[in-house]
Amino acid sequence: MAADLFFRYDLLVQNAYLGVVRSVLSQVAATGELPGEHHFVIAFRTDARGVKISPRLQREWPQEITIILQHQFSNLVVGEEGFSVTLFFRSVPETLHVPFTALRAFADPAAGFSFQFNVEGEENEELDSAPRPAGSSPAKPEQPSPPSPSPRDTPAKDAPPSAPSKGDKIVSIDAFRKKS
Repeated sequence: MAADLFFRYDLLVQNAYLGVVRSVLSQVAATGELPGEHHFVIAFRTDARGVKISPRLQREWPQEITIILQHQFSNLVVGEEGFSVTLFFRSVPETLHVPFTALRAFADPAAGFSFQFNVEGEENEELDSAPRPAGSSPAKPEQPSPPSPSPRDTPAKDAPPSAPSKGDKIVSIDAFRKKS
């Protein structure tokens, strides 16, 4: 095997999770509502390329915003590159256009699922780095705020200790398994 082969597993995993986000948002767009207690907590960079929000929202959240899709949203449209949705901010409807490349975090607390993303243009950060701040307060004051998404890539309690060599990027799949 050639020593110069380099697989960007971190990017492959991130793209797979973006596919998960695209898929669940598409399912919700098809029905217009989330089933049961499911709700999505989505953090994204407001200053990322392709994000379209009103000047008012851009002033309030110049770098990052966390939104919640639960009861009061409409016009969810999902495409290959991103999604748009209408939400209420202090009782005023606003349409957001968000490319998937702007996502920082996605969570469905009812399912115990969350994932953090590297944003295009940021420094190359490890997927297993410390939790990133969620930014400003949730954007929908009409709804209670669920806890901020947390990383799910920490090793399980009973995982055997290992000694990875310097430079290895390891993500434990045990953290993604459903706990019974």
